[in-house]
Amino acid sequence: SPGIDYSFLSKYTNLFFVGLEDEYVDMKKSIQNLQHLKVNTALELSEAIAGCKLFIGNQSFPFALAEALKVKRVLEVDFLTPNVMVDGANGFDFCYQPQFEKIIKNILE
Repeated sequence: SPGIDYSFLSKYTNLFFVGLEDEYVDMKKSIQNLQHLKVNTALELSEAIAGCKLFIGNQSFPFALAEALKVKRVLEVDFLTPNVMVDGANGFDFCYQPQFEKIIKNILE
């Protein structure tokens, strides 16, 4: 979402991005210590998500995997088209920056 700034995540360590190269390059502009985790299969992606401390995603296939695995997960909801829902324990969602930062702080600090 245009109003969401991920740069505050830079204060955390071991940050990995799964996605397309151009998306990674764009996100890297905001998060200098971000690393690109390249996966070749849905199984590799699932294993990476299952092993993470926290998954942050948007309304996409990787978030669907995180939701199915019930890992700690945070969903960036597009308020114009909220077509994905978080269900159950360890799941959170946000539309706005203050919500996002509060959720991450509560989980990681």
